[in-house]
Amino acid sequence: MATNDKLPKWARQLRAEREIRGWGRTDLAREMLKAADPYTLPGLKSVVASIKGHEAGRHKPDEPYRPLYRKIYGKTDHELFGAFPGSHALVSRNDGDVLFGGDFSPFMDLTKPRPADTEYVLTLRTVNQQLVALDNTYGGADLVPIACRVFRSAYNRLATGQYLSAVERDLQAAAGETGEIAAWIAYDADRQSLSRQLIHEAMLISRLAGDRGMELFQTSHLSMQGVYLRRSREALRAADSVLDRGRVSGRTAALFHLRRARALAQLEEETGAFNALGAARAQIGDGVHGDDPQWTWWLDDHELSLHEAVCHSGLGSWGRAVEAIGHAVEGCEAGRTRCHFNDRSQQLEILVQAGAWQEAEPVLITLLPDVGEVGSLRTVGILAAAAKRLEASRAALSSTLSDATTELRKRVEAVQTGI
Repeated sequence: MATNDKLPKWARQLRAEREIRGWGRTDLAREMLKAADPYTLPGLKSVVASIKGHEAGRHKPDEPYRPLYRKIYGKTDHELFGAFPGSHALVSRNDGDVLFGGDFSPFMDLTKPRPADTEYVLTLRTVNQQLVALDNTYGGADLVPIACRVFRSAYNRLATGQYLSAVERDLQAAAGETGEIAAWIAYDADRQSLSRQLIHEAMLISRLAGDRGMELFQTSHLSMQGVYLRRSREALRAADSVLDRGRVSGRTAALFHLRRARALAQLEEETGAFNALGAARAQIGDGVHGDDPQWTWWLDDHELSLHEAVCHSGLGSWGRAVEAIGHAVEGCEAGRTRCHFNDRSQQLEILVQAGAWQEAEPVLITLLPDVGEVGSLRTVGILAAAAKRLEASRAALSSTLSDATTELRKRVEAVQTGI
C-alpha cells in the first residue's frame, strides 16, 4: 500500500476534495450516478471500487469519471489532474455543454485539404466523441451519412498517403475507432450490410495500427451483429476466437461470454448458454481494473440481467424471461435518470411474446412518448414486431392497451416511412 506522501498528486487531490465535503466513497459514488448521463456509469458497487482505485493511485481517472470529478468538485482539469493527457476512449463523453453545444467546427476541420497531422488526429478523436454522444441521445438513423463521411475522409487519407509519417500509427488508431463508431451507428439505424462492411474495414485499420483493444471491440461488434441477424454459429465462432486465445482482461472476457451465451441460446443449447452467463457474471463486480479497456464500462448486473432475459426468451422460457427483464429494467432505473429506450422496448417484446397483457400495458404507455424521439431503427423494428403481435391478439386486450397499440403502430410507421 502506497503511503499518502508517495501517492500521485492527483490521487491526493481527489481524496482531499472528497474528505473536505465530509463524504465517504459511497456518498461520492451516489453523487456521480446522479450527475452522469444514462448508461455512462456501471452500478454503485463498481463506481465505489473505481473511486477507491483512483484515490489509491492505482489507475488514473479516465472517461467517464474524469468529467464527473470536474463537475462535482467544481474544479478545472488542471486543478484536479495537472497535465496528464486526456483519454481517447471510444465510449466516452465530455461535459454536456461541449458535446451538445452544436459546435461542429472540429468536423469541418477534417474536410480541409491538408496532410493529416497531430491536430487532425486530435480533431478526429473529438468528432468521434461527438458522434457517440449524439447516437446515445438521438439514435443512429440520421447520423449514418455523417459518420460514414468522417470515416471515409480518414480512410482515404491513409489509403492515399495524405498524412505526415510521424502520425501514421496514431491516425490508423483514430480511424479504426471512427470505423467502429460508424459501424455501430449503421447497426443502430438497421443498415446491417453497411455496418458489416464498415466493421471489416475498421478492423483492418486497427490491426495495422496494432490496436489490439479496438480490434477486440470490433470482433465483439461482429459477434453482436451475428446474434441480431440470427447468424448464430458465426456469432459463436467470433466469440470463441477471442476466448480460446486467452490473455484478455476479465471484463473483456465477460463481454465475449455474453456474446457466446446469446448465440448458444439461439442454437437451443441451454446448458452452454447459462454456463457462459455464469462465466460472465464471475468476471464482473469489482469495478474497472487497469487492464480493462474503457469500452467495458457498461458491463454491470443490469446488463447481465438483460442478456439473461433474452437468453430465456430465445429458449422459450417466458416466465423466467419476464422475471429477468423486470430485474434488468429495475436495475437500470435505480442507478440512472431514466431507463434506456432499448431496454423498455425489449421488455415490451418479451411481455408480448409471453402473452402478459396486463404487465405489457404500462410498459407500452411509458414507451410511446419516446417513439420517434429516439432514432434507433433497429429498436423501432422490435416495437413494430410487438405492435403486429398485439394487433393479432386484440380480442384479448383491454381497451386501454388496444388504443395504445393503435397509437404505437401509427408512430412506428411514421418513423419507418420518415414522416
